[in-house]
Amino acid sequence: MRLLATEVDKRLDAALRRSAGFDTKAGFILTASGLVAGSSAVTASVSTVPALASIPISLALLGIGAAMWALWTRSIDVPDARKIVDDFVDQPVAPERLEDVLLEVRTKEVEARENHNTSRAKAVTVGFVMLAAAVSALLIFVLVARQVAPVGELNGTPTPTPAAIE
Repeated sequence: MRLLATEVDKRLDAALRRSAGFDTKAGFILTASGLVAGSSAVTASVSTVPALASIPISLALLGIGAAMWALWTRSIDVPDARKIVDDFVDQPVAPERLEDVLLEVRTKEVEARENHNTSRAKAVTVGFVMLAAAVSALLIFVLVARQVAPVGELNGTPTPTPAAIE
């Protein structure tokens, strides 16, 4: 029985570490997608075809949405520790029976966390795919859409002021 309990504890620790990994990945997707969306908007401001910037911006926003979904806090249906203690504190229960109950409780928690992690894994995967598509679309946009110098600048050289000419 103790061997099973040790194994379940290891799996619970692994599920908790996996969950923390999804938080990190989703945070990266949020940051990178925000940078892609911002870069697309800035590039659109000097492009001859600014409407094309909507593609990488839209893909980046979808990546942000997927990352937010992965980060969104949802309750995990795990047995309440106080209820477990209250149920057994004043009852004459054989230690073997109590170990069985506690093992079952930990097993249910592992299952619940793994189910939650599975849905988060899907959201993170979608986020990475959207981020990769957004980066690709931004690169294509930069290569295809001709950039123009801002008003008042010729080839990046500032227009001289009247005082500088005299």
